[in-house]
Amino acid sequence: MVGLRLPERVDADWLRALFTEHQSRRLSIEGAHRAAVLLPFQFDTNGVLHLWLVRRGAALEHHPGQIALPGGREEEGDGDAVAIALREAQEELGIPPKDVELLGMLSDQWVPVSQNLVTPVAGLLASDLRPHILTEETDEVLLPSLAELAKCANRRRYSRIFRQVAGEPVEPWFPITPGWDFDLPGATVWGMTANVLSEFIALLCDMRDEGGSQSSALEDE
Repeated sequence: MVGLRLPERVDADWLRALFTEHQSRRLSIEGAHRAAVLLPFQFDTNGVLHLWLVRRGAALEHHPGQIALPGGREEEGDGDAVAIALREAQEELGIPPKDVELLGMLSDQWVPVSQNLVTPVAGLLASDLRPHILTEETDEVLLPSLAELAKCANRRRYSRIFRQVAGEPVEPWFPITPGWDFDLPGATVWGMTANVLSEFIALLCDMRDEGGSQSSALEDE
């Protein structure tokens, strides 16, 4: 089993540092629909870091009932991936863009079933924000903590690689090395959202403290 040690102190500066040096991968796939999702991180009143996730509406055509991040396809007037992610988060959960501190991006994700090319945008929410479900696209909001996401008992390894787009070979949309599915209370995170969270967990594994020692690491248990 793979376990993950987190630093003793997790604060906003630590979260910002995770994304400062990260070089995410951008993809270009002809005919793909441009899309983006927001990773809405938030510290609660006790200083515990959470990530907002949503359970998609059961009546949706694509991915009904799946655990996801707020987001969607580009619409007219959207300037870039950040604009898409912020607009969708506001429309779905009432998150005002002014209350989101942008942290960075993770690697683009190709979703063959919907033909979406998705850019994940990470943001830190104001601590007093509360989720408000505003559309039928969302049935529920989940608030797992960083510790729950990182806990080895909540993660299962996978290797899922799509090598074709419309019958033509392409580069894998996510590294060949295994990632994880995430078992959370009452929900399993898999698919594209699990890919995004796996990359975030990989950032934790690469994080070093100021003294140069490893502050979060993978270890065999």
